[in-house]
Amino acid sequence: MNFCDDRFNLPGYLDATNFRYVKLDNKYLVGIVVKKLPNILEFLEVIDSIPKNEVFDMSIYVSKKNSFKILKELTYYISSSDSEEKTVSKNQSDIDILNKTKQDARELRKSIQVDGEEIFYINIIITLTDEKYEKLIRRVKDFQSKLYAKGLLSNILNFRHLDAYKLTLPLGYNTNKILEKDYMNITTNSLSYIFPFYNTNIFDKDGVVFGYTLEENKLCNINVFDEKYINANVCIFGSSGSGKSYFTKINIIRNYLNGISQYVFDIEGEYINIAKNFELGYISLLEDTGIYYNPFQIYNYETKIFNYLDSKVNKLVNLISNLCGIDKEAEIDEIKKNHAKTYETWRNQPHLADIPNGETLHIIKDRVDSFINELNEKYDNKHILLVSHSVTVRVMLLSFLNSGMENIYRIKQDNTALNIVE
Repeated sequence: MNFCDDRFNLPGYLDATNFRYVKLDNKYLVGIVVKKLPNILEFLEVIDSIPKNEVFDMSIYVSKKNSFKILKELTYYISSSDSEEKTVSKNQSDIDILNKTKQDARELRKSIQVDGEEIFYINIIITLTDEKYEKLIRRVKDFQSKLYAKGLLSNILNFRHLDAYKLTLPLGYNTNKILEKDYMNITTNSLSYIFPFYNTNIFDKDGVVFGYTLEENKLCNINVFDEKYINANVCIFGSSGSGKSYFTKINIIRNYLNGISQYVFDIEGEYINIAKNFELGYISLLEDTGIYYNPFQIYNYETKIFNYLDSKVNKLVNLISNLCGIDKEAEIDEIKKNHAKTYETWRNQPHLADIPNGETLHIIKDRVDSFINELNEKYDNKHILLVSHSVTVRVMLLSFLNSGMENIYRIKQDNTALNIVE
C-alpha cells in the first residue's frame, strides 16, 4: 500500500541502498545517535539550545537493568584494569584513557553500592530530513555542534539510517540492533535530570488519528479511552462545512474497528447508511424497525462498577425524570427508592422479584411449561426450534433440570447461544 504524507514522514517510496542516507520520496533522512552524556544534564537546556525552526524527530529509549549483575561486571573490570595498567604501553594517551575509564567504573560502582542507585540503559536517536543532501549534512553537523557544546557526543549512523528512521517513528518500535549496541549507562539520579522532556508526538496504542499539530506537523494518534486521560470526552468545533460531521463519522468507524461499543444519537438520520453497511442496530423513535434497547437491562460491564446498582438506578431516574418532566426532588427520591429495591431483589433474589406491570419468574415458568407440553403433544418425536429471549430460555432450562428459579444466574446464556435438549 502506498501512503504518502510529507507532514508525518510517511513515504510512498523509500530507498535505503545508500549507506549515507535514506531517501523518503523527495527527501533525504540522516540519523545520529548520542554516544555520551555529561554526569549532570539538564535536558531541557539542550532542547532550548536548538533553534525553534529546526525540525527533527527524537526518540529516547530507557530500560532498567540488573544492578547486581552490573556491579559484578564493574568489579571484575576494575580488577582487570589494575593488571592491564602494568602491561600497557608507555604511551601517555593510552594510560590517560585507561585511568579515565577505570575512574568512571569506580564512580558507577560507588553509585550502586553507597548511594543505592539503580542502573539504566539509555538510547537517544535523532533524525533530520531535507530535500537537499548537502544542506542536510550541514544541518546535521551544526546540530551535532550544539549537542557537543552541552557535553553530548554523537555519531552519524552511516549504514544504519533506516534503523534510525524506524526508531523515531511514533510506532513504539524498539527491537533494533542500535539499542543493543549504542547505549549509555545512567543512574537513577542522572535519569531524573532528563525528565521531563517535551514530546511533540501524541501516539497512543489502539488510538485514532486525529490529525497533526499545527506548529510542528506531528502526528496525533489518540485513544480517548486510555486510562491516562481523565475521561473520554471530545468536543469538535468548526464552522459550517468544515468537516465536523465527516470527522465524527470517521472516528465512529475507527472506534468500531477497534472493538469499542458506541451509541449514536442520530438527530438528522445521517448515520442510517453507516448502520446498514456495518450491519449495526438502528433504533428509530419514529417508526418500528424491529430493534429495541432495554434501558433496564444490567450488562456485565456495568456490574464491575462500584455500587453499580446505585449507578444504574441514578441513570434510569435521570432518564425517566427528563422524559416525564419530573423536577420535584421528593418525587425523584421516591422513584429512586422503588427502583433500587426492585433491582436489589432482582439481582440477589430473582425468584422473589415482583416487577410492576411485569411477570415474576414463576409466572413465566408456568407459561413456558404449558407451552412446552403443548408442543410435545402436537409434535411428538419431531425436532423443534425455539427462539426466545435470555430470561425465558434460562427459565426453560431450569424447568428441564427441575431446578429452582433462584438459580437463574447460574445458567450462562450469551447472545445467539444455542442449546440442544434431547
